[in-house]
Amino acid sequence: MHFQSSRACSFDGCLNPHDSHGWCGMHWMRIKRKGTPHRLTSSDFFWQKVEKTDGCWFWHGELSHNGYGRYHHGRGAGRNKAAHRVTYELLVGPVPFGLTLDHLCRIRNCVNPAHLEAVPIRVNVLRGEGPSAINASKTSCKRGHPFDAANTYWHQRPGRLPERACRCCKQLEKHTRRLQRE
Repeated sequence: MHFQSSRACSFDGCLNPHDSHGWCGMHWMRIKRKGTPHRLTSSDFFWQKVEKTDGCWFWHGELSHNGYGRYHHGRGAGRNKAAHRVTYELLVGPVPFGLTLDHLCRIRNCVNPAHLEAVPIRVNVLRGEGPSAINASKTSCKRGHPFDAANTYWHQRPGRLPERACRCCKQLEKHTRRLQRE
């Protein structure tokens, strides 16, 4: 037998009868799921997933396959955004066209806008830790010849991006082939 009380829900303005815990069924479920009887806005849901520290602000919601925070707002296509982009747009403004946000702290789930800088994609890639950044930071070829203005040229094979090449190594390869033919 379910007891139906004549007392109203503890939530201000709610006239529904309360259960034994002092809240009506709807407000009790909100407390259990969200921690508050109030209806949360999209912004409230977002900020509940952010842990602010003196440095980084850590995203504790869903992460993408490569470690960046993902925020789902609403239903349907186009409702998923990078969490760091949402905080930047909320607290700084829109990201300028043609630019991307670079994490200066190098922590992918950080959403602190002070740790984000809007830069061209090329700058972001070259600041990173991927193969492009590693190769761009090299100051010499695999044999130790310097990559300087006199010793470096750009070589492009069909269907590929231009590559940096060493003039000294090219001369050594030509010389080796010539000796092999003789």
